[in-house]
Amino acid sequence: MTSGHQELQTSLRLPLERYPGINPLALDLVRGEARAARFYSARRGAASAGSNRSADRGALAAALSVSNSAWGNDVEKALQLWATGQTTTLIAGQQVGFAGGPLLVLDKIASLLRCRSDLAAKGKAATAFFWMATEDHDFAEVAQFALSGLEGVRRFESTQRVPLRHVVGSLPVPADLRALLLEVLDVRSADWLGEGINLRDSFARLLSEVFAGDELILVDSLQPELRAGGRDLFRSIISKRDVINTAIASRSEEIRQAGYTPQVSPGEDGEYTLLYLIREGIRHPLRTENESEVAAAIENEPESISTAALARPLLQDLVFAPDVFIGGPSEVAYYAQITPVHEMLSIARPRVALRGHLLVAPARYLRSALGHGLQPDEILEPPEMVIARKEASAIETMQETIDKASVEIRASLDRVKAEILASDRGLEKSVARTLRRIDFHLARLRQRGERAAIRHDQERYQAFEKLHGMLMPGGEPQDRLAAWLPWWLKYGDRLKQQLIAEIRPDSDSFVVAGL
Repeated sequence: MTSGHQELQTSLRLPLERYPGINPLALDLVRGEARAARFYSARRGAASAGSNRSADRGALAAALSVSNSAWGNDVEKALQLWATGQTTTLIAGQQVGFAGGPLLVLDKIASLLRCRSDLAAKGKAATAFFWMATEDHDFAEVAQFALSGLEGVRRFESTQRVPLRHVVGSLPVPADLRALLLEVLDVRSADWLGEGINLRDSFARLLSEVFAGDELILVDSLQPELRAGGRDLFRSIISKRDVINTAIASRSEEIRQAGYTPQVSPGEDGEYTLLYLIREGIRHPLRTENESEVAAAIENEPESISTAALARPLLQDLVFAPDVFIGGPSEVAYYAQITPVHEMLSIARPRVALRGHLLVAPARYLRSALGHGLQPDEILEPPEMVIARKEASAIETMQETIDKASVEIRASLDRVKAEILASDRGLEKSVARTLRRIDFHLARLRQRGERAAIRHDQERYQAFEKLHGMLMPGGEPQDRLAAWLPWWLKYGDRLKQQLIAEIRPDSDSFVVAGL
């Protein structure tokens, strides 16, 4: 972060509590609050290389090398080193999304690479994995694209209809979104956007292009070898369903008693969904009525077994044995609920770290807003609110003037009304309508007067508005909504390098970075 006067700053670091909607449990965890830390028994110190080595990684490493090679991602050397158990294992993940998804995808990957870089500085080799949740079934969430800019947020959503609970990774990129993207961005020669490509391969090829040479290993969550490695876990989930559900329910109540809200709620039957069975692309939750079918699939076709949100960490930790898991606020909260099951099934838990939170804007927008008096703690507030606070006295004067004039006008109108009705009572309704219109226009005049007072300094208002439109498109934090792809097309490696340099995983602050 540049030091010195505000007008020279190109980035800001702010308290994470000012980031809208941050999960209180995750916030308290990075603050070191005891009431949150009690739900995470794994040590929160520096990771130690190879502390959670699995017995045999060779088959999985070979399979991952093949899949990554198909996406244009050369990670064979990194996988060979990991397979020997000599490196610290770092992992993060996200569901696959159209055109790379929102900025938080890059924030997660930058957090991974920053953690690896910090360990390297201490002489510790680390391997970074990115888990692509191809099994998720929220098509509406992934089949969208949002751009933030001067005109505000532009959201594009696919109109394609998809069967309920269909896994998204195998679905083709929606044709309507592909056409819209080609219309608004210059990506016509992109390998990841070829006709007929599915969402998994599109997402993976794009990340392989962006992070070429960074040895980021991409993991398809439905990789057959990965699912085969989870057989023992799946068997245990079936054989101990009742005990596991009781343990999660008990831990959820502990979380509530500590003042937090459990991230995952049980179904109407009181049971937590842990596994799904995939049939013709559709996820069917594990329940008593299909338990025998799921059990048979575990033995004969484990790639058809899909993990729900609470079971995903268990599979990940069993197969990859990561030393550090880096997740978003919701994923961090998953671990609070599932830790008792780790203990029950003797699955080693990683250190759980919160992903870094970083928003981006053109550096000139940031410098302009700060130069016009925007304070760091106001940076995510609506510009009207900030200006209103700064122009409070001018607005009060304007309001008093208009209110005084309104009182005088209404008094005169009351006299006119009395004289008219004294002559003809039949005009009462007509006069009432006319007076209501006048009251409406007086109220509009007051609103316009307020806006005039707020915006009398157009240059300052526009400076605040430009920055806010970038950082809070549609009223939501940029990293949750806005696509990162346009920034990458404009800035290339500079975007990636700046994110890695400025992001801070497991921190109680977030960054607004000027590009």
